Amino acid sequence: MSTASKFVNIPDENLPVVFEARAISVLPAPPRIDLSNARDVRREMAAIYRAMKEQKLDENRGAKLVYVLQQVGQLIKVQENEERIDALERIIGTRRNTK
Repeated sequence: MSTASKFVNIPDENLPVVFEARAISVLPAPPRIDLSNARDVRREMAAIYRAMKEQKLDENRGAKLVYVLQQVGQLIKVQENEERIDALERIIGTRRNTK
């Protein structure tokens, strides 16, 4: 008898297989945090800091979350700079074409 057959009784191939049903508790999904700009990232970092200070969040876990938030913040800055450069290039390009 194989190990799998100890846990699941597989009858005739044409019959459905019945597994033991177990109740599990499912936690609700955490609320989605908006991190669309630097202000949002700063607020989330401050919330993590407060949670660590109040010992509601392990310092190692908090440090990892802050590190990831720093990376998100840097990407937001890069995106904002790209958008500004694109806008300036459009303005300069438009003025050069009108002369």
